[in-house]
Amino acid sequence: MVAMYGADTRATPGGTVVETSGLVMCRTPRGTIGTNMAIVTGPIDAERLRADTDRVFRRHGGPFSIWTREHRDTALEDDLRAAGFVQIH
Repeated sequence: MVAMYGADTRATPGGTVVETSGLVMCRTPRGTIGTNMAIVTGPIDAERLRADTDRVFRRHGGPFSIWTREHRDTALEDDLRAAGFVQIH
């Protein structure tokens, strides 16, 4: 799934994929919260996640969503809500 979204993003004019430890971020210039995504792929804390998404998404003013793993990221989801993120789904 991560590879497919990365390939789609790279094929989109202006699309950018940024990979960090525990996170893959896909951004396109006209992206929505469904297509601009930060996908959690490993251990990461809410503070670093916010810093990374600020650098990749917020500085461009575009919307984005964070995709967590249901079986691994319950504590991270709680920390994200406490940090002001809103759960969509």
